[in-house]
Amino acid sequence: MLEYRAEGLCRNANHLSREELSRCIAGGEVLQSTALAYDTDRRLRFELGGMRGIMPFADCVDAAPGETVKDIAVLTRVGRPTCFVIMGTEFDENGEEYYLLSRAEAQRRCRAQYLDTLEAGSVIPCTVTHIENFGAFCDIGCGIAALLPIDCLSVSRIASGRPAAFVRHQEPRCTGAHRPDPAGAFGHLERERRLLCRRGNGGRHCAQR
Repeated sequence: MLEYRAEGLCRNANHLSREELSRCIAGGEVLQSTALAYDTDRRLRFELGGMRGIMPFADCVDAAPGETVKDIAVLTRVGRPTCFVIMGTEFDENGEEYYLLSRAEAQRRCRAQYLDTLEAGSVIPCTVTHIENFGAFCDIGCGIAALLPIDCLSVSRIASGRPAAFVRHQEPRCTGAHRPDPAGAFGHLERERRLLCRRGNGGRHCAQR
């Protein structure tokens, strides 16, 4: 099974040769590179192996049916590591070849081949992406978000509004997994929001059931 990691931890495509990139295409490997720009055609632009990479707007996020993806959600990827699979090569109106990239496809594969196979009690790696008063949001693979609620951060009591005392932005975690959030709390924020828990026996990271 392919390995699905948080953005920032995937294999960096920036310095791969075209031959190596071709092997990644054939193997369906998830890669990452820093998005260089968001152009007037609402596409993210990259450079891979000396050739342009282009990610169309529809391929930037695996949106749920009926969900509207805002431009700001894509624009904020500029300057940040962004994961993708290379769908192949195409040619622009000037006949110049470029790589066609899809983050959405990487997220679909991550869900189907990794996240949907987990059970409550699984221990999974994640990276803290941002911290709120009620907990920390984590990247559990290919930019897919999960919530680590404040009451699950530690066996120790956490004062309300102080989760930053236990986790830091971009901190890697080995965290107890996971259960899909039922309709209700945070269900409106993102499709298939998953809840994580890292408290447990002796303070070890373990699962919330």
